[in-house]
Amino acid sequence: MKDRYILRSDGVKNQLIKLPRKDGEESKTFMVKTSSTTLRRGKWSDGSPFIDLSGGPTITVGKPLEEADNAVVRSIDLTPQLGYTVTFV
Repeated sequence: MKDRYILRSDGVKNQLIKLPRKDGEESKTFMVKTSSTTLRRGKWSDGSPFIDLSGGPTITVGKPLEEADNAVVRSIDLTPQLGYTVTFV
């Protein structure tokens, strides 16, 4: 996977930045970086967690993210000091 993905957003700069792994293996976890202080989080009616970034896109567990080469999202976590992280399958 790339080290950084620029996400398609309207009027806001949203991106995913790869976090390194301590063991040196390729990481599939990315920090969500946004120029906005607003995002929405929740669960769809099927129970799948999501985060909806201001300006887009909506990132949903179990769904591919087009901007990340259609990689499927494994998890979305709120990490102290980092904010939201997204891990791909």
